[in-house]
Amino acid sequence: MMQLDVLLPGCRSTMSHGMTLCLLAFSLQTSVASSSNADVARTPPMGWSSWNALHCGISEGIIANVSKGLVDSGLKDAGYVYVNLDDCWMAKERDNVTGELIAGRNFPSGMKALGDALHAQGLKFGLYSDRGFKTCQSFPGLLDNEARDVATMAKFGIDFLKNDGCYTTAPQLEGDGMNWMKNEPNSPAARTAYEVYARTHAAIIASGRAIVHNIKGQPGGGMNASAARSVSNLRRCGDDIGDSWGSAVGEFINCQKDQRFAGAGYWNDPDSLEVGNGKQTKLEYRSHFAMWCVGKHPLILGFPLGRPGYPTCVDCASSHDIYEILLNKVSYFFVTVYD
Repeated sequence: MMQLDVLLPGCRSTMSHGMTLCLLAFSLQTSVASSSNADVARTPPMGWSSWNALHCGISEGIIANVSKGLVDSGLKDAGYVYVNLDDCWMAKERDNVTGELIAGRNFPSGMKALGDALHAQGLKFGLYSDRGFKTCQSFPGLLDNEARDVATMAKFGIDFLKNDGCYTTAPQLEGDGMNWMKNEPNSPAARTAYEVYARTHAAIIASGRAIVHNIKGQPGGGMNASAARSVSNLRRCGDDIGDSWGSAVGEFINCQKDQRFAGAGYWNDPDSLEVGNGKQTKLEYRSHFAMWCVGKHPLILGFPLGRPGYPTCVDCASSHDIYEILLNKVSYFFVTVYD
């Protein structure tokens, strides 16, 4: 067993949050999510996502480099098998005959060819969508197209679906056009979120594919963890992460109140890892990674793997002694002590 007090001392202060984090260990028998898709995500998924480092700057060639990087670095063999394309992978308009989603111009071979190429390398394929009428970057959303869009993405061969929470109510757009719902379980917004996510989840089951369903919980998704267990495998429990130690700590803390709901088939998601993106120290990145492990959160890397000349942090993300915590029966939680 690793020495946690080396990477994460028993109590560590963080000035940006005015608090102290204290690490405690306890024995846990993991629960099983009350989901008809509970055979998916029996352990927290591991892989890579495009958003943190690349945003909309994705293409067929870049994803080919990423998949090669995962294989050549040994990360695939360590368990990082999901290659998830975030927003901007699709065309701005649906197919004008079928109404189906189609690949954007940066993916000339199409999404099925990309999925086939990833699967041939022993990797898994993830795509992004949104429960609203548009995605956060204004591409076509799932709203009222859940069955058709999931069926289309299943034909592409996806194994993971990130389902965001932008543009959810057309008449009530705020600010930059994203209507962030409050996380109030009994509010009309929350019930609407549940209904839309439930339709997507039902379409996933109907597809016959084992697809991890990752939904937006707070602040924009309007879904609490108790409800989310029945319609998803992962639920974002905070806002978008940034590449800073304070942001990593904040997103980690956001998930801790819902740890009792986590178990095989359902996990709390504090967002993709920022490890290796260049704005934190090596110790902060290792600590950031360790927090995600001890919290039993998904390990979705976010640095630009495979880009020539770009500094990476592969060793931070492949520490087997830390990763073992993710799979064993000893779990950890943090107590926050505010100064």
